[in-house]
Amino acid sequence: MGKNKTKKCLIWLEPYEGWSFGDNEKLMDTGLCNRLLHWEIAQFINMKNNYQFSIIVEKDWWPELEIMDLPNTEPIKNIDLSESTPITESMLIEMFENKNFSFESDSLYADFGYIPLSEIRNKIKKTSRPSLNFFNYHPSVHFKFKDDAILNTIHNFTCESIGIHIRRGNGVTISEKKLNSIPEKFQEQYRNIEEIKTVKEPVYSFIHDEEYFFVMDEILKINPQKKFYISSDINSSLLGDFYKRYHNNLVDKDYLYSLIKNYLILDYDADFVKKNEPHIITLIDLFSLSLSEFMIGLYFSSWFYYSLHYKIKEMKDVRVLHDEINDGIENNWDE
Repeated sequence: MGKNKTKKCLIWLEPYEGWSFGDNEKLMDTGLCNRLLHWEIAQFINMKNNYQFSIIVEKDWWPELEIMDLPNTEPIKNIDLSESTPITESMLIEMFENKNFSFESDSLYADFGYIPLSEIRNKIKKTSRPSLNFFNYHPSVHFKFKDDAILNTIHNFTCESIGIHIRRGNGVTISEKKLNSIPEKFQEQYRNIEEIKTVKEPVYSFIHDEEYFFVMDEILKINPQKKFYISSDINSSLLGDFYKRYHNNLVDKDYLYSLIKNYLILDYDADFVKKNEPHIITLIDLFSLSLSEFMIGLYFSSWFYYSLHYKIKEMKDVRVLHDEINDGIENNWDE
């Protein structure tokens, strides 16, 4: 294994062997949001050390870094850990409990799984738990595209839109009853996705199209010109009823990618763009939802959480908003 290029470094390994497609390509999950939230721990530690460290990540698991920049971060192949000290989860929690982020070693590596900053506070002893303001720090909001034309394109189409987050892929639990209630034309595709999911969490509920339709229809009654950015972790073909119903008011990652791809072909090797298309589209999707002016989606989703903090904005769970509209609670969608 090659030696690391920098002496003082935080080596942030991919804890779960990165993303993988192959037979699971229908899941459309590159793990980008988890990787960013994992990276935030390193940059938080770096901040507490006056940014004396370089953050080293595995180049093979971060193809996005060809088109985006993360502060103080360097992607490297063949990372050597032989002279580095591990940071375990227990050591990490102790650091936060004691508010002591100093190290004797100049080279350390993460030896724990994904733990976002938002979860660390819950792992700390109550007697030592810092205030919420201590964790009000999201360093990945400083990432940027290397080509400003990409950012400008996304901003122009999404900055005044309402972001709609639809999660139905990995992690979402869909009961047989709900599968049977999906329009028959989509049922086979959803059943295929269910068979290859690697994670199913009860906290991530399947929300029917009709619940989104109800909310979106009410918004358009107040402001017929309002635009929606739709962000999802499934193939766009499964959202066909959204496109049919809101074709004049909808923007999505596929449309933006069709525009941005022209810049990428000019800036990068065409083979790179083709090979890493899922990662590029996912990056565009996350950034587009993040730039929207208001978000509707699901609580507990790391994708939703990241987008909310990238550009501080109002957000509501689609189920809560559905109930508010039914109860006659007004929202100012004409603004």
